[in-house]
Formats: sequence, structure tokens, C-alpha cells
Amino acid sequence: STAATASATTTANYGDDVVLAAPTEKAARDAFDVYADILAELGRRRAGAAKPFLVGFAAETEEVASRAQDKLLRKGLDWIVANDVSGAQIGFGTGDNAGVLIGRAGEMIELERMAKAEFADAIVGHLSESIRSAR
Repeated sequence: STAATASATTTANYGDDVVLAAPTEKAARDAFDVYADILAELGRRRAGAAKPFLVGFAAETEEVASRAQDKLLRKGLDWIVANDVSGAQIGFGTGDNAGVLIGRAGEMIELERMAKAEFADAIVGHLSESIRSAR
């Protein structure tokens, strides 16, 4: 399917000089249908093989670890990095992040709040052995 076009919108008038256009429900669904879940497809195609090594990310607002673990299993990932984005202290729009690394074998590694560059380094540091083993 294709992305939503201008002809697939509905309009609403709010006063004499303001007109807002919003996609129809079908156009909005069609726009999202364009994007396949590439990570899930890679997990499906490798069917348990060691390569490629797959790491996903889960930005969650509640039940962070359990939802991330579910995503890891559904998508056939090796590891997933999960973070709680419900607060304003870490994540989107901030300089810090925190989270948990969850492995396919049930490993859980807590990553305390730190600068985003350090957070990225910590992820790579923890996953480097797993990446080497998958070669």
C-alpha cells in the first residue's frame, strides 16, 4: 500500500480562517502499513541460526522488562535494550539514559542512569562477548 495522500484526508473548520486536515482512519492505517517490521523479518529468516546477531530496542512506559522480553522472543532477537520512557529524567529529549539489557537466555543486566554516550558504550561493552561468540 502507499502512504497517505492529500486526497485521503478529512478537514475540520475551526473558525473563519483556520482549517485543519487530518488523515482519514484508513489513510492513517495505510501509511503505517508501508513500514515492515524489518527486525522481526530478520529474526524469522534466520530461524535460530547465530547470524546475523540481532539486538533490538524497546522504549516502554510500563512493565518495561516483561514487554521487552516478549518483544525479544516474538522477534527472535539475541538481546534487547529496554528503557522506561515514562518519565522526563531519561530517554527522549534528555542527555541521560538508563535501562536493562535482556538476553535470549534470560540474562538481565541493569544499566543505571548515565550520559547517553556512556550508555551506548555500556551496551557495546556488555554485548561484545556475545557478538564475538556469534561469529
